[in-house]
Amino acid sequence: MIKLTSPKDEEFYLNEDLIEKAEEHGEFTVLFLMNGHKYLCKESMSEIIKLISRYKNMEKDQWT
Repeated sequence: MIKLTSPKDEEFYLNEDLIEKAEEHGEFTVLFLMNGHKYLCKESMSEIIKLISRYKNMEKDQWT
């Protein structure tokens, strides 16, 4: 799971495997999940990609 920030500056965790699509709209990013839910966050697309990559590498390193 990755930690993100809502528009109200509240932190929340999201299962990155559920993200189907993401779109940047001004200062926010909309994350569309496979179950039809949408989440708005302050992180940019590049920040989200870095968070996911860091989490996936951390996961992989635990098994080696």
